[in-house]
This record gives sequence, C-alpha cells and structure tokens, in this order.
Amino acid sequence: MHPHRQSRGSEDWDGWTTICSEIVSKLLRHYGGFIFAEPVDPEALHIPDYHDIIKHPMDLGTIDKSLEQGDYNPDKFYQDILLTFNNAARFNPS
Repeated sequence: MHPHRQSRGSEDWDGWTTICSEIVSKLLRHYGGFIFAEPVDPEALHIPDYHDIIKHPMDLGTIDKSLEQGDYNPDKFYQDILLTFNNAARFNPS
C-alpha cells in the first residue's frame, strides 16, 4: 500500500472498480500507452532474455481483464500498476 494513503477495505470504497477502470483507460489512451496494452511477447519482439530479467510480467490489458472479472482490491490494483511500469523501467533502464 502507498505509504501516504489510508487503508480502505473494498467494502468501504464504493465505486473503486469504476475509478480503476477509468485510470487504465486513460493510461492506455496516453501517448505510448498502447505499448502496455498486452503482455510482452519476447519471441515476437526478439528479446529472449525478457523473462530472465522480469520475473512477474504485468500489463494494462491484464489489469483491465482482472478488474472486469472482479479479481482485484484497490491495493492489488495499485501494486500491479506499479509493477507494469517498474518492469518497463527495469528492462529498459536507459
């Protein structure tokens, strides 16, 4: 959980999935957001070492599907958003 945010159980935060879905939509529409729409395909992108470097892949499309399926709480959503962009920064450090 983010250190500056109060903890809230999902039962206390009505409408959080709608807010999270809007965040994902905005991120996907952002310039360059399309890159995060699907899981990385190391074979198609010719990056065979991807899974050696990234142990827990995540992307916005997977997050969106998990939201639709009810597989999230606010903190898990937050962690997976961070994971998506931290993975990109880790694999592409420069």
